[in-house]
Order: sequence, then structure tokens, then C-alpha cells
Amino acid sequence: MLSSAVQKSGRRALPNTVAATRGLFAASAPRFTWTEIWWEHDPTPKVAQYRPYVCTVESGKVYWWCACGESKTQPWVDGHCKCSKREGGFRPRRWEPEHSGVRLFCGCKSCFSSPTWNGGCFTKWMQSNPAGGMVYCFAAAFCFGTVVNAKTLSTEEATPSLIDLVVRPGVEYDMLGSGMPLNLYEVGVDGVLVAEHDRKMVKASATIAEDGPYWICIGLSRNAMRVPSDVLLDLRYGGDAADFTQLANKDHLDATQVELHRIQVILKEYHKTLFYMRERDERMRQTTESTSTRLVMFSLLNAGIVIAAAGLQILYYRRYFTRKKMI
Repeated sequence: MLSSAVQKSGRRALPNTVAATRGLFAASAPRFTWTEIWWEHDPTPKVAQYRPYVCTVESGKVYWWCACGESKTQPWVDGHCKCSKREGGFRPRRWEPEHSGVRLFCGCKSCFSSPTWNGGCFTKWMQSNPAGGMVYCFAAAFCFGTVVNAKTLSTEEATPSLIDLVVRPGVEYDMLGSGMPLNLYEVGVDGVLVAEHDRKMVKASATIAEDGPYWICIGLSRNAMRVPSDVLLDLRYGGDAADFTQLANKDHLDATQVELHRIQVILKEYHKTLFYMRERDERMRQTTESTSTRLVMFSLLNAGIVIAAAGLQILYYRRYFTRKKMI
């Protein structure tokens, strides 16, 4: 408990809480300066402390919260402020915590219901700083839209870059490399497809089972004595990579029938490519429509925030001039 009250100037004043509450709290906010003095007969501050005080309190102790803002031991009274002397219509607030721990106390004196911080400081800041409030709301809405957009894009299929080799399922392709003895690796989403070592010419084919990026790595062999000047990579897929010689020998087909069969395979690949492009176009159209919807909603939200800030500003100044009896 704090020490008993003392008499000053014929009025009952509150005790000096500097020594009485020492060790019971630790305030992180700095002391007030001359630019943070409250109006004499108005509980609304000139320059508000728009951040709460972080204090450590103990249960069973009584704390007196300063309502005028002139105390040198914020957020508590010091026995010499207007709250202690009952001047200017200010009265200190008696507060007794139920539990020990860290509490947030109002610094701008706008939380009239309780000395503890309840969000009224931010509301006061929004009223006196409409531009900052709009910027804050704009940043919050932008961050929210970015998070939602990132979650939406994460569910979609990743688009490979232009340098990646993307092959449709069921497509066979041949690879031809020439030069000095080289090592060749081909890695895809389903593991290593081709691995050749110490070859001057490599001709390999593989059937892709899944969509996705595939990488081809060509490295110099250990047996090579010098670095090759160039490497020729011939990539074929679909009907161009298919070998119809065995099919012609098996079914006894002439050259015209083999060419027709090759054209049929190419047309099937073209048909698959058209379906793939249509799926991509549909996906891009959905992305564009969702982005347009988000932009419209964001514009409406921005307009609503501006209108609400203007209304709060009008109400604030109207109440202020009415209190000052200027209107």
C-alpha cells in the first residue's frame, strides 16, 4: 500500500509515489517534455503520447494513474501534478490489479473507462492524424491482399522458366552430343533419366511420366585432355524423335505409309499441345479476373477509409470547438 495522504495548501493531496512505487513497475516510455503539456481546463492533450506504458505490477498494491499528463513519474502521479492538487478538473484514477504481471497503461489519457490501455490510443491517433491513419490502413490492406494472393498462387501449378526443358507426358526425344569424351546427365522430377560417361557421341531417349522441369547437364570427362570448343545438342521430341524403321520392318510398310504414320503422331502431339494451351489460357483468365476483383474491393475499401477518416475528423473538431465554446 502507498503511504497516507498529506495536506498541501489546505487541500487533500495524494502522496508522492516515486519512492512508494519504486521497484514495483518499470515504465519503458520516456518522461514528458514541455511539448507534451495538457490544456489547463481540457482533458484532451496537446501532443498525445500515442503509445502505451509497459509496467510490471503486483497484486494487492494500489496504483494511482495520472490523468493530466504533467506527472514526472508517468503513468503514475507524483504528488505535484494537477491530479494531485485537484486542479483543472483532473482527478487521478485508483487502480488495484487482481493479478501480478505486465500491464499496458494508457499514455494519451484517452482511455477514460480504465487506466489500462484498451485501444483508445490508436483511435485517438486516427482522429488527429487522418493522413497517417489512411496510410496505415492502406499498408494493412496491401499486406492482407499480398498474403491472400501468395496463398492463391501457391496452390496453382508452378510455371517453369524458359531455360527449363519441359516435355509433355508420353513424349520420347533423342539427344545427340558431339565433341570430346563427355559426361551427360538428365535429371527430371522422377529422378535421373539418362547417365552416360566417356562418350564422344551420345544418343539417348527417354519417356517422360510427369510434367515439370527437366535439366540436361553436360560435363567434361576425366579422360579428356583438353576442353572442347563447342558442344552440339540436338533435341527432338514427339514424331520427330520416334523411330519408325522397326515399325516399317515389322508391318511391312512402304515409305508413304511410314510418312503418314509419322504425320499422324505429329498431329496427335499438336492436338495435345492445343489442349495444354487452352488449360493455361483458362488459368490465366481466372487469375486476371480474381486480380480485378481484388482491385475493385481494395478501391472500395480505400474510399470507405477516406470517408470514415473525414467523418471522424469533422466530429472531432466539432466536439473540440463546442467544448471550447467557440461555436
